[in-house]
Amino acid sequence: MHVGTWALCTDAVARINVVTLPGRDSVQLTIYNSADLTLVKETRILTLRKGMNKLEFSWANTLIDPTSVEFRALTHADQVDVLDVSFPPRVTNTLEWRINSEFAGEVQVEIRYFTSGINWAADYVAEAEKAEKLMELAGNVRVTNNSGEDYDNAQVRLVVGVIRLVEEIAQLARQGRPGGQPTPASAPVADQSNTIKAEVSMALASGIAGIEKKPREIVKETAGEYFLYTVEGRDTIPTGWSKRLPSFKAIDVPIVSYYKYERERWGDSVMRYYRFKNDKESKLGNEPLPDGAVKAFRFITQDKLYAFVGRTNVKYIPIN
Repeated sequence: MHVGTWALCTDAVARINVVTLPGRDSVQLTIYNSADLTLVKETRILTLRKGMNKLEFSWANTLIDPTSVEFRALTHADQVDVLDVSFPPRVTNTLEWRINSEFAGEVQVEIRYFTSGINWAADYVAEAEKAEKLMELAGNVRVTNNSGEDYDNAQVRLVVGVIRLVEEIAQLARQGRPGGQPTPASAPVADQSNTIKAEVSMALASGIAGIEKKPREIVKETAGEYFLYTVEGRDTIPTGWSKRLPSFKAIDVPIVSYYKYERERWGDSVMRYYRFKNDKESKLGNEPLPDGAVKAFRFITQDKLYAFVGRTNVKYIPIN
């Protein structure tokens, strides 16, 4: 993403002041797991002059939805007004704000928009005891950035819950402007390979070196019909980046092991099931369990030698 500034002065028009806009101060990513959707809020410090200021914002080679981009002043808000936003002719992936300011000096502003290509998904590891009456269940979340945009100093929040979109954000991004026709990107973005506190340790993945010196937290809380995970601290999140974060671990979860035979569904195969309940009595029930992949193992000796039982995908499991 690029933010440009320029000035214009002729005898026929009033002066449009130069705006110098540095890089982001901070950025917050709120990532939904049920749709390819991320809400981005970034803050920057502008130096405005009194009068008219023009600001250009472009997002070439990213998956930002141009219909969602918004600008607002966080400081001196009563003295800074956005007069209009326009999309220049014959230019794609660019918009311009005309900003009138009664204040001269530094102003903290927020730029907010939706993007696609940043995703998170849950996965689980189940380890059943030899008698298959109890299991240990560990949950993880993996965040992946394939949006075409790097985000520095980012706070990451993950939303659990179902959201439905009338239009896909990636499709809106490829239109380049509201009402535009989808066009291929000039350079491809990275391919898509795909309050309760839990102590987690964070190790960087996909070629990013370094390990956290001490555990972080994922703070978990309800947000209306959704559940919100806020990852402690901030990260630099380049495009092509991925990180796996431990989310929770439950010990001695009661399970029922059984077999099921349905010829219409599986032919002559017999399917094996582990059944458990997401409630307090089962050492769970603090949070819903997002849909994701599960790998199941079973201990077969007292010294905890275990065998692989199987792998499957589970749907969203609400509390209780």
